[in-house]
Amino acid sequence: MIELDAIFWLPNWVERDRGEMLRIALDRVEQATDGWIVDGNYSRIRSHLLPIADTVIWLNLPRIPTTLRVAKRSLLNAINGTRICGDNYETLKTALSPDSIIWYRAFHGQKSQQGIAVDLADSQTQANIYEIRSYRQLRAFYQSLGIDARHHLT
Repeated sequence: MIELDAIFWLPNWVERDRGEMLRIALDRVEQATDGWIVDGNYSRIRSHLLPIADTVIWLNLPRIPTTLRVAKRSLLNAINGTRICGDNYETLKTALSPDSIIWYRAFHGQKSQQGIAVDLADSQTQANIYEIRSYRQLRAFYQSLGIDARHHLT
């Protein structure tokens, strides 16, 4: 599993140089001899990964319920002191700031999803693309893989 947030975010929420992030992510893909899964969505990396991916799972889920789930998860991470994005911790201050993932999802998520649609159309990828547009579809997708969705839909 290649977690892009763990590559991008250095300790204390310092952003890694974009070129270095791309190099590290592509190195990890190249080193993954048994296949690879990339968790995350960074437009600057997407154009490099789509041509070499065999499968893309695009979670294009509704904005309001997704924003509420992100808010719940962020607040619980802050309260519980859960380590995220490499070696970082969310605090109530960071979770509620205008730079948080909650605000990003609420106010920029739609633009991000539109960018993914354009990139997928422009990429000429040969990958199997699964666009999941509802939580019902996501539960069915988990079920098709034999995964208990209750543990993943928080």
